[in-house]
Amino acid sequence: MRLRQLIAYLQSPSYRLSPTDVTPLIVVFALGATGFAMVLRFWWGAFMIVAGSALVIWLAQRAHRAALMSLSHATFRTPESQEWFSTVRGFADDGSLESRADPRMAIELEACADAHHRIITALEAPTWKQKSKGSEGWRTVAVESRLIAEDLMADALLVSRCLFRPKGGRHATFEKRCADPEYARRELGLLQVIRARIERLAAQIADDPAALEQADAYERTMRYLEDLRQAEEEVARLSH
Repeated sequence: MRLRQLIAYLQSPSYRLSPTDVTPLIVVFALGATGFAMVLRFWWGAFMIVAGSALVIWLAQRAHRAALMSLSHATFRTPESQEWFSTVRGFADDGSLESRADPRMAIELEACADAHHRIITALEAPTWKQKSKGSEGWRTVAVESRLIAEDLMADALLVSRCLFRPKGGRHATFEKRCADPEYARRELGLLQVIRARIERLAAQIADDPAALEQADAYERTMRYLEDLRQAEEEVARLSH
């Protein structure tokens, strides 16, 4: 099965900021500039170049951590969950994601990614931007909707860990596991719950703009988001 939306989600620039992208260039520049300054016996300049380069690398590392934190989900703030996110993103980058995915899980995870895409696209469209600018309450709704969408996608990826063939895993062994209807039944059940919730959020935020203009739309949406947040936290607890 093609995992077009999931791959797009994993390869989004929002989740790809990494200090390794800029560190080699900074090091090469610093070494060259420092050597040139030392040839000219400009010792103070050489020191400033090294110190400035170190500062830029440090800021890049902080930006990388901030990008991971922007996923907003507590479980993505642990080293283990960050490592898993990097691993599955690597599968998307090297083209092996689809061949590593349990077919049953692939259907659910792609549906989650599609709903996530609809939510983010809607929130970045003029309609939602105007509502957010015109009302603090609707701005809160937009922010919370985005956070919940990110949290649900984080939950979906974390729940699905055992449904990807790991690096070095044998194809035959993995296919045998996938053919067993009892394998990862609990994880698949949780994934289906997550899919239902993120699709409901997409229906609320993205699929029916006219409903947002009704008189009680704000109160109704806030109650829905509060209920959805509580449900998402319960799923996050069960996924560990």
